[in-house]
Amino acid sequence: MEMEMEVGGEAGEEEEENTFSIRRTKSGSLKDTLLYPVKQSASAHALDKLVLDEGEGELPLLGDDIDAALRDIPRAAESPAKDAASQRHRSKLQLVACTGLECEVMDLRQGNIFLPPFAKTSVKFEWLEKPRNVLVVIKPGEQSTENALLDAALVLQQEGTTVFVEENVKEIMEQRFAASKAGAGSSSSPSPAAGPRAPGFDVTEFRVWVPGSVCIDFIVTLGGDGTVLWVSSLFPRGVPPVLSFAMGTIGFLTNFPFSQHQQCLKEVVRGNQFLSLRTRMRCKLYSYNRNKQRGTGHGKEHTEHDTTSGASNGLQHNTEELIGTYVVLNEISLNRSPSSNLVDIDLFCDGVPVTKVQADGVLVSTPTGSTAYSLAAGGSVVHPAVSAMLLTPICPHSLSFRPLLFPDAVTLQLQIPHLSRERGTCVVAFDGKHKFEMGPGDCVTIQMSPHPLPSVVHKTDTEDWFQSLKGGLHWNRPNEEMRKPSRSHSKSADKQVFKNPSSHL
Repeated sequence: MEMEMEVGGEAGEEEEENTFSIRRTKSGSLKDTLLYPVKQSASAHALDKLVLDEGEGELPLLGDDIDAALRDIPRAAESPAKDAASQRHRSKLQLVACTGLECEVMDLRQGNIFLPPFAKTSVKFEWLEKPRNVLVVIKPGEQSTENALLDAALVLQQEGTTVFVEENVKEIMEQRFAASKAGAGSSSSPSPAAGPRAPGFDVTEFRVWVPGSVCIDFIVTLGGDGTVLWVSSLFPRGVPPVLSFAMGTIGFLTNFPFSQHQQCLKEVVRGNQFLSLRTRMRCKLYSYNRNKQRGTGHGKEHTEHDTTSGASNGLQHNTEELIGTYVVLNEISLNRSPSSNLVDIDLFCDGVPVTKVQADGVLVSTPTGSTAYSLAAGGSVVHPAVSAMLLTPICPHSLSFRPLLFPDAVTLQLQIPHLSRERGTCVVAFDGKHKFEMGPGDCVTIQMSPHPLPSVVHKTDTEDWFQSLKGGLHWNRPNEEMRKPSRSHSKSADKQVFKNPSSHL
């Protein structure tokens, strides 16, 4: 169902890519800086009046700046008064910064080229309307997360919201509720694990959520980082704010303990919370040979034969077609197939050949994925507010092949060479799922998605991130502190060593 939704939205993606907007900075008037005819709104006129008053002139130069300007600009004897006025400021200059979706015109009032800070480390959201629909995503099959679902649903119901769950989750909860009723009828003391713990919430009140059916206002996850990755795959385009409770193992993306779920849920319903806008990548997989059956995941498989009129002579018409579009939060990985040979992968950046990768594989990660597979492969740790793509080789043949950071506006392309035969296959995976075998000529293009995953943070983006590094990775902790045992376990550990000697002694 997920793949059908993505393929069905290709028209929307093409329309989104073809739209080209123009925005401006706060450095000048929109009327003076636009290079293209764009209809102005009332808010744009109001902002122009706030930023630049019509009666405001150029700021005068002071002291040494005037002397330097007089030395650099030659004097003209024809109009001394006009030259004296022109020497007080530089010639007008504007910058036009364009990406694939928009063009920003920057009017430089003093002629000084500036670079505004693009990374947003402090982002808050405020509800203009009260949230109505909440999606709760859990890892089914675990008693702790199922009990937490009932507790969270009770709080959300008291706040006046409708709780949605996935279809398989509702089936599991209804089966559990039916088993608890049957156990209560046959035994006076049923097992505590048999049924719901929240007496005020009825599992039949859960609403089933189908992708694209109901607009969700915000999402609650109960699990680990894998649950957050699953939420990212459910929303390939715009993602509502995500509140993640730590009920997994490490938990780089889960910032809240479930012991504080009542307070956290009520605060999110009220709004005014900090967000971490975690960038995602949009990947498109292209197949060069349609005859070869592809796919071991949920993607659409193509097994049709496209031959020319000379098919009887053994001639084949190979075309390049789109297999699928995937949005990833962590990384896209190209690994060698079960063969022990290295893989050859051609790397292009905006159509320009960069290098040939000879390694066990290559990773292209987001800043969020820099602490996952990329970190194990020797990649750098990147702050989530940095909008960039990290390329990390996996066991490269050349020791000088180090990780690279690419800006968010470029398009990367990884392609298996057409003439590659012995090393011509590898397996591509998107966030560890949707695995496909790539052959000669197949390629994947990678762009930064305009739709990030907005994750609710506990304090600020930076504080939560460093806390996860220190708590999950023990980042830069002294060896003495890590080796120092606690007092409560030191004596019991010594006794355990003497009681259980090594078996090979």
